[in-house]
Amino acid sequence: MITQVNAPGFVSDSPEEFCAQTTCTGTVSDNQGGVIVFSEDDSYDDRSAHNFRPNGEVVFTQGSRQDDPALLGAVASDRAYTFTR
Repeated sequence: MITQVNAPGFVSDSPEEFCAQTTCTGTVSDNQGGVIVFSEDDSYDDRSAHNFRPNGEVVFTQGSRQDDPALLGAVASDRAYTFTR
C-alpha cells in the first residue's frame, strides 16, 4: 500500500472534479467533515482512496484490486497522516 499526504492547497481539484477525470467507484463521509473518494485504474489494475479533508489536506492511498476498499479508506482517513490538526 502506498500512502501520500498532500498539504492544504497542493491538490486543487474538488472530489467532483477528481471524479470527472478518473473512474470513481464510490464516495463516503469520513465522519470528520471530509469525504473519501474511491477509484480504480484499469490500465494499472489498482484501487485508490482519496480523503478530501475540510482543512484542504488530501491523503491518498493506493493498492491493488485485491486490497479491501474499506482498508484503503481507513488508512486515508487516519488522522495520524496529517500536516495540521
